[in-house]
Amino acid sequence: MKYIQQETGTRVQIKGIGSGFIDQETGRESDEPLYIHITYEYIRTALSYSSYLPPFSIYRSPEEGQVARAKVLTEDLLQVVRSEHAKMQTVLHQQQMELHQAQAQYAAYSAMAVGTFQFWRSLTSRRGVV
Repeated sequence: MKYIQQETGTRVQIKGIGSGFIDQETGRESDEPLYIHITYEYIRTALSYSSYLPPFSIYRSPEEGQVARAKVLTEDLLQVVRSEHAKMQTVLHQQQMELHQAQAQYAAYSAMAVGTFQFWRSLTSRRGVV
């Protein structure tokens, strides 16, 4: 997001439930679902080289093109995040399946070992060996 901000001169923030962004007016997170907020702020520009204008007297106007560009870059970023999230969900699912199989094999082995032990014990107890 810092890259998007630097490239476009916009401010990009994640807001809404779970964002951790605390609104200064309310002192809490927004009740809205998670969203990305893009703004373009007026930037003061010093013109110390100008003899006819005092420093900090010129303001650049916001450019809708920069906000639109920031939106496109943000949508691209979201697409990458969604793709990576889907990949990680697949990996996690696979790991969970492997763990489940290993637990099932261990349970089967344990049951077999207990059964073998009990069988061996029953044979030895018939012979008078404990």
